[in-house]
Amino acid sequence: MKSKYFAAFNKIKTSTSSQKMIQKLFKIFKIQSRLTRSSIQKVRGHSIISMLYLLFIINLEQDRSIFSGLRKLSLEKMIDPILDMMNNLKYDWKGFLYRIGKVFEKEQASSDCDKMIIFDDTSNIKTGKKVDFIAWFYDHAKDGFYKGYQTVMAAYYNGFQSIPLSFQFKIGNYRKYDSRNIRKYKKASKMRGIARYAKKKKLRIVIQMIKQIMQRRFDFSYILWDSWYTYTEGVKFVFARLIKRDIHLISMIKQDNRYYRFKNRPIQYHQLLCKADRDWTHISESDVKFKEIVVDYLDSSQEVKIDDRPSLGKVKLVFVKYPNVEKYRILMSTNVQLQGLEILEKYLFRWSIELLFKNMKQYFGYNQCMSGKYEVLVADFSIRCAFYIMLAYRREYFKEKSMREVILDFYKELYENTLRKLIDKILYTNVVKILDYAIEKGYAKIKNLKNNLNFVFDELFRYPTNKIVPD
Repeated sequence: MKSKYFAAFNKIKTSTSSQKMIQKLFKIFKIQSRLTRSSIQKVRGHSIISMLYLLFIINLEQDRSIFSGLRKLSLEKMIDPILDMMNNLKYDWKGFLYRIGKVFEKEQASSDCDKMIIFDDTSNIKTGKKVDFIAWFYDHAKDGFYKGYQTVMAAYYNGFQSIPLSFQFKIGNYRKYDSRNIRKYKKASKMRGIARYAKKKKLRIVIQMIKQIMQRRFDFSYILWDSWYTYTEGVKFVFARLIKRDIHLISMIKQDNRYYRFKNRPIQYHQLLCKADRDWTHISESDVKFKEIVVDYLDSSQEVKIDDRPSLGKVKLVFVKYPNVEKYRILMSTNVQLQGLEILEKYLFRWSIELLFKNMKQYFGYNQCMSGKYEVLVADFSIRCAFYIMLAYRREYFKEKSMREVILDFYKELYENTLRKLIDKILYTNVVKILDYAIEKGYAKIKNLKNNLNFVFDELFRYPTNKIVPD
């Protein structure tokens, strides 16, 4: 009997009348229009937007996978349509994600701070013999190898929180993955270009993302990344393409053997530390201290003598010393007008992408797609990122709440609305049953029915054989 009530509850929860909250959120982001502009539309069968409604509910319920979520909702029949939707090579899911991010940029509540694009990567572990392009990667955080992809992420930071704007599942070196799992896509397929760029180096993937973000006309003033991306090719791109648009780079740099030019002399970082300000500048209310110096960043891509290396442009280096940490860190900014403290403060915003990764892994099913097809993995993660942006939009108006609290509040409201409709349906069914019983037994007046209500209730509802279950 409980299972019938549970089935009725799920039926109401996935019905159109109970999805008004989700519909309102989808309407703000003009999901139907964004789908059409991304060439994501069906002529026959279940509509794309109805399947996205289901996926949104499954994501709110924190199910292990799409398939377990559909089984929980007694909608196993939707597994094949959803798989077909994600497996369609003509659909531009990454373009759809860009368009959702563009709506967030226009509708955001936080608009008085410098906007930033933050880049970072994280592991994407996969197992199985039939996973496309599966390869070995080295995880520096865990000091070990894993099988799968690297997720290179571009996040848009608006001064309060970061949202996923673009991503790439980086494919490992061709010598490291099984040749039997190499997919070949048609020339007209969107996945052909995506897979081609996914095989390039991380820095080139990031440069391609920046070009795409600029083509989409996102408004941002700074690019943040860590030391793994601060090499000549990336810095050269910043000075050649971004500085003239008043877009600057703030990054950490490695303490390696690269040279900088200071007062017409090429010197290394440890020598620059001595040439910088004589005394460390202490930050009030903290034990953090720093020094700063302006130097020329030299082009090390050409095989020429150190003295003959051309300068890419002026950069400001900030040597930062944290309390209880032996080694200092070196930050670099192409905006030499910023003070050392400002550079440090802006770079600390890079931590927001780590919170983005944490939320994606805990609440949005990161790496839960069980498919081995590369295009399905891209579609699944694009949809999850789009859902993240929608709920991040709600969080803009509840800034005191975490993403977890926003998700719980949204699901609680959806759950209560569904429960209310189920109770109304049960009540309506039972009232009809009572009235039919009264007519059958000859109760001419409501007063007589009321006086015998306990007997009527016992007769109809207290015995298992007579309990009423809604259709």
